[in-house]
Formats: sequence, structure tokens, C-alpha cells
Amino acid sequence: MYFLQIVPDTTKIYGCEVRRRHHLERKEGGGFDPEEYDQHPELYISTFSKKIASYASVIINGIYWAVDSPKLLTIPDAKYLLRPANTPWLPISVGAPALPHRMLGICDISADPGGSIEYVYSYLFVRERTQI
Repeated sequence: MYFLQIVPDTTKIYGCEVRRRHHLERKEGGGFDPEEYDQHPELYISTFSKKIASYASVIINGIYWAVDSPKLLTIPDAKYLLRPANTPWLPISVGAPALPHRMLGICDISADPGGSIEYVYSYLFVRERTQI
């Protein structure tokens, strides 16, 4: 995983794929062992909100989540991500006012109510969508 160390180009979209090894760590002793995680996910925590999400403007989640697995984003994590951000490199204009935070949106295509993204409580099927 690479993080930008320079001011990003605001005319480009940057994307990355995040794997389990990038955000899961043992509660005791750190590190990630995929075989141990598959057998004992309760021994792990997710550092996604601090190490990855805090650098993102949009998150598209599609991970499989099981009940014993750590949550990708909790309600306190969301509150942390929506805190005021210092982004002086972003241009401000009439159609694009400054936002108090970096996070613009989260899409959870896995749609597990109360699952990996804790504050997702409901979802719509494509056939239930509405037109504007």
C-alpha cells in the first residue's frame, strides 16, 4: 500500500484496494496471520479508520463480514472521520464550497446491517430504487 507524501493533484482520482493485511492487527502483539485470522477473528482489531479511511474522501466497501470479525468502521470511527479537516490545497469555489471534513461518502455494497460498517442499518435492492 502506498500513501501519497505530496500534495495530490485535485484533477485526478486516486484509488487503492485494501486487503486484510493492510488494516487487521492482532489485539496482543500486532501483525497479521491470515490462517489464524480465519480461525480466530476475535483476536484481531481493524486499524482501517486511522491508517486508511482518514486519508479517503470516498470509501466503497464490499468485504465479507462475519459476526466475530472486527468492524471496518464503527460509529465512533465515523465521528472521528467527520471531524474538521485542514485541507488548504483543495480549491474553493461557488459550486464547490469547503467542507468541514474530508469524508464525502461511504458506499457499502455488501449491505450487512450493523456489519462491517456499523452504522449501516438498512439497504435498498436495485428493484426498490427511486428515480429523481
